[in-house]
Amino acid sequence: MREYKLSSLSHLLGGSLARHGIGDRVLSAQIVASANQLLTELLHGDQRGEVQAVSYKASELLLACKTPTARYAAEGLIKIIARKLEEKYPDQTFRKVICVFRNGKANDDEWYNSASL
Repeated sequence: MREYKLSSLSHLLGGSLARHGIGDRVLSAQIVASANQLLTELLHGDQRGEVQAVSYKASELLLACKTPTARYAAEGLIKIIARKLEEKYPDQTFRKVICVFRNGKANDDEWYNSASL
């Protein structure tokens, strides 16, 4: 009887992402989602809806803040956010976490993890 070796799902998915050249985009989206989850845990009350991670590109995480008080609160959490994200994604370095006044989503240029895509 022939034995079949099964590949892990992460191995199959990783190969597919690499083959289609979208691995960096997926990683950036995962980092943004993780950052938003951290912001929800770390911010208090009304500030939770006023700060949102919108993009990760070239080792820089961009946080959009709706009000000056939300920006002040987010700037106070930058080191904590960067440290926790580096623990979760050890292959990534978070050179900067930038807080800007802005509403809305990131455009296509901001989503990528490197300028080569």
